[in-house]
Amino acid sequence: MLVSGQFLVQFEIGNVTVGSATPVSGYYVDLATNSTYNDHKKDIKSLEDIALVGSVHNTGVASLTLDVYLRDGNPGALSAATVTSTGTRVWGPITVAAGATEKIDWDRSSGLFGVGKDALFTRVKSGTPFTLYAVGSSAPFTFDFDNAVLIAVIGAGK
Repeated sequence: MLVSGQFLVQFEIGNVTVGSATPVSGYYVDLATNSTYNDHKKDIKSLEDIALVGSVHNTGVASLTLDVYLRDGNPGALSAATVTSTGTRVWGPITVAAGATEKIDWDRSSGLFGVGKDALFTRVKSGTPFTLYAVGSSAPFTFDFDNAVLIAVIGAGK
């Protein structure tokens, strides 16, 4: 008998303040700590959809173009230049005017993954821990990413 379905894996990132003047702290994702993932990891077939939701408030004085990069493991705080030169861009870009706040809902966010979705699926399928870094495309930048949540819809089957 063939059984298939989808399950949801959610990581509460919370509130993050990022600036180009200091090293960027990423959000470490270890799927092995998620009980839903562990219950289904042997049956994973696809990454159906993924979104990074929340709101971005540009606290800087210039327009901000924001991207999210992936690095394997937990490399810790890194300079924005190191993140962009050694990481894989998995999400973005989104532009936020100086002083403005952009709400990022599921539909908007899901479309920002593009080719980055493949890099994430590889980690999801293998269970490889990774770190996500949100950075601006040009310094100086400062922004708050509030109520951030990473949500993945994973296809599974037996």
